[in-house]
Amino acid sequence: MKKNLLIIVLFCASFSFGELITHSGTIPAIANNSSQAFNVPLFNSSLGTLDSITISFTTTSSGTISATNNGDGYDAFSCDYGGMVRLYLPDNSYYVSLNETPTNYGTYGVAPSETVVYTVEAFGGTPVNGTLTSAVDKAMFTGTGNAELIFNPRDLAVTWVSTYHYPYTVVAASSTSMDWTIKYNYTVPEPMTLVLFSALPLFIRNRKIK
Repeated sequence: MKKNLLIIVLFCASFSFGELITHSGTIPAIANNSSQAFNVPLFNSSLGTLDSITISFTTTSSGTISATNNGDGYDAFSCDYGGMVRLYLPDNSYYVSLNETPTNYGTYGVAPSETVVYTVEAFGGTPVNGTLTSAVDKAMFTGTGNAELIFNPRDLAVTWVSTYHYPYTVVAASSTSMDWTIKYNYTVPEPMTLVLFSALPLFIRNRKIK
């Protein structure tokens, strides 16, 4: 009888259900080279066993680039713009998304001391998808309350070319927004398994009494 019950318990224990909790949101555009913290609810371990955390985010940048001709003659000027986004996790590690425009912004006939302004149309960054599975990572997202993450968009160097090699003052004024999703992938035991495990001590006790 004991052997049969043990077989049944082990058989039921091999079954579990995969479950998913999804948290998502949008951070409105903030100025590049600044930071924005946001919170994500931690995984409640009473729900089951956390198997992995999936982190996904996409970013969009836009803004302006101003260039002032500091030379003593007319010039032809062109430039490229790129940015970078870091998403910091609670342990201060981070994922990186590179934002780079495929467009070359150029102007001909820039007068001495003239400032030209280029509008950088909205462009998307490299989508990021990461999965955390280590015990340390899972502990970082487990508990009560919230985990704090930090959104940090940055300007990369604006590359520019002056036809006559005049000096320029180039200033980027851009902002970046982010759409993020964090998924908790976890498993819960099959309900019958829980019933059998809870009844097992009672069964053993009754056997001893007999």
